[in-house]
Order: sequence, then structure tokens, then C-alpha cells
Amino acid sequence: MSRSDWESKIRREAKELSVKLRVINPSSIDISEYNQRYLKDKLENLESELAKDAHIMKNVLRDCEKPAADIVFLDYGGGTSFLSLLAKQLGIGTVIYNDIYDVSCRDAQGIAESAGCRADHYIEVVMTCPRKWCHLQG
Repeated sequence: MSRSDWESKIRREAKELSVKLRVINPSSIDISEYNQRYLKDKLENLESELAKDAHIMKNVLRDCEKPAADIVFLDYGGGTSFLSLLAKQLGIGTVIYNDIYDVSCRDAQGIAESAGCRADHYIEVVMTCPRKWCHLQG
């Protein structure tokens, strides 16, 4: 995919993800109180949050010549998982969400389910070598 094709797709899919996220009520999801507050803040600033994530994805994918389905994306320190959700929304083949806190991993799955767009793996671990973990997973 060309750079301009990626940019167009990222813009389009970020808008689509925005629609999915806008309907989420953080207090109605079974997530920790901390992440309810954190998610609420992110949703109140959704346009700037997704613009930041779209910018990250543009930089990650701009020179990528692989089809989206062949890409493996690691969201290291994933927080509320917006970046992972955008990666899945883009059709990235394998999306790995990682955070050092087990509660964040559980909560990210709840947020993803509410948005209807899940990462492929949720792992709670301090990854000193993410490449080795990916290799071990096959």
C-alpha cells in the first residue's frame, strides 16, 4: 500500500473508530474505577486522542509494503487500547496489546468488547525483548 493510501485509510478508519468509541459509557463497562476515569478523560478528548494515534500509525506504516493482513503490531504500554483498536480497525493481521498491569489488560479487553474491535492477544508482562516473545508465539 502506498503512503497516501495508508494515510487515507488511517483517516477513514480513525473516524469509524471514533463512532464506535463515542457510544461507550465508561461507568457501564466492567472495568476498574481508575480506568473508568481514564477512559472518560480520553473520550472527552477523543478527536485529539485519535489524531495522536493516527499520527503514530502513519509513522509506523508509511513505508510498509506488506499487506495489512501480514503485519504484526505490538502496542507496548497499551493503556486504554485505543492504538490497538485503531490497528485492528485498519485490518492489521495480528495486534498484540501489552501492559505491565494485569488490571489494564483486563480493562482493555472490556473496552475493546464495548467498541466491537478486539486485539488478538492481551499480555501482561514487562517485555524486555518483545521480538523474542513474538518469535516464541510462532
